[in-house]
Amino acid sequence: MIAGDRRALIESKPMQMAEGRLAYRNGRGTISIAEDISLRQKERFVIAHEIGHIELHQDSEIRPICDEDAINEYREDKQPLEAAANEFAGELLMPEEMFVDACNESPPRLEFLGEIASIFRTSLTSSAIRYATIGPRPAAVVLVRGGNVQWFWPNPRFPYKYIDYYNEPPPRESVAGKILSRGETPEDVEVVTARTWFGDNAPRDQYFCESTHYSERYDRILCTLWEYEPDI
Repeated sequence: MIAGDRRALIESKPMQMAEGRLAYRNGRGTISIAEDISLRQKERFVIAHEIGHIELHQDSEIRPICDEDAINEYREDKQPLEAAANEFAGELLMPEEMFVDACNESPPRLEFLGEIASIFRTSLTSSAIRYATIGPRPAAVVLVRGGNVQWFWPNPRFPYKYIDYYNEPPPRESVAGKILSRGETPEDVEVVTARTWFGDNAPRDQYFCESTHYSERYDRILCTLWEYEPDI
């Protein structure tokens, strides 16, 4: 509907090294979606991402080619156009007021975020990132792919802004690390020390809840982190 209002045709086609592509000029164009995207929720996000390019980056000619890294890019210092398109897509599919109301002060357990994803018809990953961005509790999201940490996305109020494990395996004593190194099946939520993820400079008495979702098919582990409170 929105794409049609922008005179953008949506098509599914074979694509190499890309999940979405936009060809848009003089107020009309085509949004191409990779036909091998198997999840409808992810397809919706890719379309919303490309609409974001139309709304935000209407140069004389736009031809962004968006691979999986672009669709998962939220850091403005890395790919600012992609980060802006993702922020737009998140707001389009998960409007802030509706999303915060649906979360209702709940912590970002991935089982719960799966329910949120069903409500908004979005992927678990995009729902987790949306929570980390505007959710009721300061949280962070970590994506492990191919055995290595690919990115870390913290809420502005989360006490740590980066981790030292980019392009490296997650720490062995984290829940994600135990899945990889020991094949352990985690509980829905486990408590880990802050030093597990954030090193020896973190206070000894600080703890985090870690919730994980492992997809063997996609060789991914999605993690959410938030500060542990004993009464929760």
